[in-house]
Amino acid sequence: MLAGAVTSEHIGDHGESLMPRDIFERDLRWIEEAADANGVLVAEVSTPSTGVGYEIGFARYRFGIRVIGLYRPAYTKRCSAMISGDSEIRLIEYDDGSIDTAIAKLSRILSE
Repeated sequence: MLAGAVTSEHIGDHGESLMPRDIFERDLRWIEEAADANGVLVAEVSTPSTGVGYEIGFARYRFGIRVIGLYRPAYTKRCSAMISGDSEIRLIEYDDGSIDTAIAKLSRILSE
């Protein structure tokens, strides 16, 4: 549900048009809602992002939310050690040509 909300927003070359505080509050609210619903945080972690790392840490260590990282090795030499080193974060490697395979892997993990 949240992914649909994010992808439907217009995001230009300079990012979202919302103020940084609004983005921060919205994203943390989404994580809190996911925790209330026993949800899962699925994050694209191919390119290092301070914001995504913050959200993952917040979800994992404040709320104990399960985290799954989607990772494209072609986009970086290696996934961040802070992500790949956390044994509680499941990583799904994929390439642009195998997104269907990644979705199938994600579906299997979510059904566990």
